[in-house]
Amino acid sequence: MGRVFTWDEIRRGLIPDRRDIEIVLSHVKQVIDHSQGILGAIICGSVGQNTWNRRSDIDCVILYDPRRVGEVMLALSGAKEFAKTKNVPVQFIPADLELAATHMHTLDPSFLHHLSLTVERTGYMKQNPLDVLASGALSLREDTRSYVRLKLRTFEKGLCEVECMDDEKRSELFQKAFEAPVNIARKLLNVYNVKMPDDTKASVEKYYVEIAGPRERELFLKIVSEDKQYTERVNELAIRHPPQMYRWAMGYANRALLTDVFEFVRLVALRLD
Repeated sequence: MGRVFTWDEIRRGLIPDRRDIEIVLSHVKQVIDHSQGILGAIICGSVGQNTWNRRSDIDCVILYDPRRVGEVMLALSGAKEFAKTKNVPVQFIPADLELAATHMHTLDPSFLHHLSLTVERTGYMKQNPLDVLASGALSLREDTRSYVRLKLRTFEKGLCEVECMDDEKRSELFQKAFEAPVNIARKLLNVYNVKMPDDTKASVEKYYVEIAGPRERELFLKIVSEDKQYTERVNELAIRHPPQMYRWAMGYANRALLTDVFEFVRLVALRLD
């Protein structure tokens, strides 16, 4: 899982290395520490677990004081601008302190579960946002159904439009395609209350194949394998990047990927009906 790079990023040598991600992560932590309006934060995903690669981005949940919203958003915007200079994507997920205590916040139940496991493994900064975040109105099953419906729409539309997309839009779509199966599998494991030591990608891959139907399993393993191969190819592209290597690296990231992902999501949707 992770980014799918455009040819322009490859051509301009904008594939970040580990040092770039470390610099941006350090800057983000400084912004959180120094902003009085930021009350707490959880850094998620592979970066939080120190297992990132060139395709990783930085995801961070921010609990903030709504009375200082202007100051906080300016600080977060500045952090994102700094991250752009290293071509490292940073996604902030802000949570208003007052809304966090209600069922109207925007963090879904599956993500809250993921955050609780993240805090157990890697901790948090300042105050733990989970101490004030309400559980939400949706059940895990309804949350999963909603997510799957969204992905059905995304990939149906993508299959219709991919040929006429520009390189940036196409890369964004393929990134979503690589990410969707693992995200859906993680949600399904929660729905079926499968006990795992954690919900890292490695654990999701291991436990999901035990509950998936035969065709679901086949497609899931194929997409996950191709995603890992893409990471290996990106590492080679970071060293040398003629156009023919870019086409080779993209390989499966074309209509075949979208077709397989759409079929995987469709099978899950039928299961959840």
